[in-house]
Amino acid sequence: MINHKPGVYKVIYEGKAQKVVLNIYTMEKENVFSRTIKCDGGFIFPVSFEGMIPGEYTIEVVSPEGTQIQKITYLRQPNPIAQKQKYLMIPMTPQNQVDTSSPEYAILLNQLKQDLGSHH
Repeated sequence: MINHKPGVYKVIYEGKAQKVVLNIYTMEKENVFSRTIKCDGGFIFPVSFEGMIPGEYTIEVVSPEGTQIQKITYLRQPNPIAQKQKYLMIPMTPQNQVDTSSPEYAILLNQLKQDLGSHH
């Protein structure tokens, strides 16, 4: 199991089976994903947890050779803007464009730069 990108795990299988079943279960043992994968000696299958509820999941690979189980903990990557829950009304021009000369626009732009700069 490899995790290079937040929320995405690569399931890697090497074996002699022609077909394996990939299952994913929640902590409550609810099956949220199941797929039969045809393979010839192995496969790499990316699994995205984006949009899933953060928590512990069990990834299970079932083959005639046996069952392999791996537990992972998915933590949603917080959105720095949404996390602060800030709302700011920005005046619009008569042409329905953002009024970039307004003080509200300058405040929002400055806050965005600070929030995004602290997460890189």
